[in-house]
Parts: sequence; structure tokens; C-alpha cells
Amino acid sequence: DNPAVFYRGNEPLPSRMQLAREYLEIAEKYGTPMRIVRLHIFKMFRSRLDVNMDLNEEVAKCRSFEDFHRIADKLATRTDFDDISFETRVA
Repeated sequence: DNPAVFYRGNEPLPSRMQLAREYLEIAEKYGTPMRIVRLHIFKMFRSRLDVNMDLNEEVAKCRSFEDFHRIADKLATRTDFDDISFETRVA
């Protein structure tokens, strides 16, 4: 459950939010089906969606990449995701 498992580099591991935003760009570029994108976004944001139930419901209703980007923007303003690497458990 760590999308950064293959990350190689001298820099610190990317944050969950950075990985999610990168994932959305790649998924859009390659036409990934919305149901798959939704599943992955739920997993990447799981710990923060549990405490932001309104956004949890919005993710379930996303129908476009713009919707997913909007949710990521909202979540970024409410949480400290950018300071937490993916392997760190967020309680």
C-alpha cells in the first residue's frame, strides 16, 4: 500500500498529497477509468477522508479529473498531508 515503494532518489520521500497529484496527472494522461481513479484516491487519502467525511462523500461522487483535483485542493487546505511521507501512518 505504498505507491512510493519504487521511489529512488536522494530527496525525501514525496508526501501523500504529492503522490496523489502526480497520480492524477498520469491517470488523466493515460485515460484511466474513473472507477479506478476513485479507488486509488480513496486509498491515498483514506486517513484524512475519515476525518473529513464531507470530502469522503464528494470523492464518491467524482465524475471527472477536475473533480478529483478540486477535492485534493480542498483536502490540502484542511490537513497537514504535505508534511507527511506516504509510509507514515496518519492518525
